[in-house]
Amino acid sequence: MLVTLVPYLYPKEYTDHLRRFIAMHVRTLVFSLTILVLLLAGNASATRPQSPVVQWVLEGRLDTLRAASIQPPAGLANAQLRLARALVEPEGLSAYAQLHRLASEPSLLPEEKTLVHFHLHGYYRLVGENAKADEHLAAMRPTPGLSASLFHDGILPEPTPVVSQDLYAIQVGAFSSRANADRYANGLKGGHEDVTVQPLNRASGTLYAVWLGRFPDADAARQYGTRQFGREGKDYTVVKRGH
Repeated sequence: MLVTLVPYLYPKEYTDHLRRFIAMHVRTLVFSLTILVLLLAGNASATRPQSPVVQWVLEGRLDTLRAASIQPPAGLANAQLRLARALVEPEGLSAYAQLHRLASEPSLLPEEKTLVHFHLHGYYRLVGENAKADEHLAAMRPTPGLSASLFHDGILPEPTPVVSQDLYAIQVGAFSSRANADRYANGLKGGHEDVTVQPLNRASGTLYAVWLGRFPDADAARQYGTRQFGREGKDYTVVKRGH
């Protein structure tokens, strides 16, 4: 409207200049808006997960995860399928073992590794193994945005302060033969951490005890032992491991 009325109000030279001025600013505005759209699209693609499994988790689509673990959709890689199955595995120990193997899977994307470390961090916090939990927390730091979004308050927690104290373990067997103790310990390493064979000197000879775990106190060790093995004194014994 302004440009249409200008010829009747101002000389032709001025109106030509004004038209060019307005056209130039329109082009500048269009160019600026185009750049803005491209930047927003770039930011969106940068923050959008590349992994469908991570996308499903962030959107809370557990039904999709379960369905994909049974009938994998086209294009879902083998490692992504294993991740989906581990995330919906109802048995805690089995899920932990699967996630533990996936933590060293080279074909997973960094954001998928973050998801693995997030769940392992939570597992070790639950059983009181703060040092192990902090290792997985540190492994999440290369993807700070995604890592923070996985926690309910949107903030990546700080590592647990290191306090020098005695640690506890669970003794799940004792053998007169070192070979038998080693064989039993090797069978436990796939599902448990810090499985070791400890020589115990007795008057009757040396026994080789199989210990596992590093717990901050006897109660944490007892809870884990009861949950994983059964009755204390019959299926396992809580022992002091030292520092």
